[in-house]
Amino acid sequence: MFKVIVFVTVAAVAYFLFRPATYTVASSFRLQIRSNTVSNITGLAAQLGFSMPATDATQTPAFYVDLLRSREILGAAVLHRYPSSDLPSGATEDLMQALGVRGATPGIRRERAMDKLSDVMTVVASPRTGVIALSVTLHDPVLAQAVTEQLIDEVNTFNLQSRKSQAGAERRFVAQRLEELKDSLRGAEDRLQGFLTRNRDYRNSPELSFQQQRLSRDVQMQQDMVSSLAQSYEQAKIEEVRDTPVITVIDQPDRPVQRDSRGILKKGILAIMLGGVLGLGIAFFREGLARDGRRGSTELQEFSELRREALDELRFRRRRSKAG
Repeated sequence: MFKVIVFVTVAAVAYFLFRPATYTVASSFRLQIRSNTVSNITGLAAQLGFSMPATDATQTPAFYVDLLRSREILGAAVLHRYPSSDLPSGATEDLMQALGVRGATPGIRRERAMDKLSDVMTVVASPRTGVIALSVTLHDPVLAQAVTEQLIDEVNTFNLQSRKSQAGAERRFVAQRLEELKDSLRGAEDRLQGFLTRNRDYRNSPELSFQQQRLSRDVQMQQDMVSSLAQSYEQAKIEEVRDTPVITVIDQPDRPVQRDSRGILKKGILAIMLGGVLGLGIAFFREGLARDGRRGSTELQEFSELRREALDELRFRRRRSKAG
């Protein structure tokens, strides 16, 4: 048992000592607060009788955890070319080559590289602050830094494209409603103009005064809605063409100055515990074999004695039969 514990401990410690060093690059970012375009349009849509979601699911921290592990981001990241410590200055290679991924076809290599990249990534979102923490652990510090930077760039590119697409849909929706409201405003203004033309002295009549106030309120309401939609329309046009970053990097993905801790002491203790369990198992197994062996030898000895007694009895009966 003692030999087993020593062997397992030495083997485990040797494995972790000679295993290639790893380097972890950590970064964090948060989403920039969007303009109030969505809230304006949501409020206007409610006034117009349309139902629109009050919140944008793509603006939650949990969305970015799933986004970073999506095929959209991982697929683009593995095809990007990166520098590394093993390459000459200015040379680059894609992540499939950098990670040494093998496969019969480019598609298989790409899938395996995506799985491997997902395994070396850690993504955690804080629901309280909305900060997304990203870390990448690789055997090359230069490569780890470049991959982390590229992942953040891919997220920002995705957000820009998504925001532009959403802003384009909002612009088209607002443009259609703006034309409809302009027609409604012109109709309300025409009704008010016709009333004033027919009733130049409406102030002396309570009934006519009430009709004039109602028509004026209708015109004012239509004007307010047209003004709000016009502002939202201009804001949506700006959002559709803007190319400024939509995430703010809090912790830059700096190159690590030292390798990750190997944790030899903790892993050595675990190896000793594992060796003890294996040693006990082997000791119990060997004891069982020995017990079975002793039981088997006793039974064999009894069988031999019975066989010998039986043969002696047969010989005795044969001699008696011959003598008789």
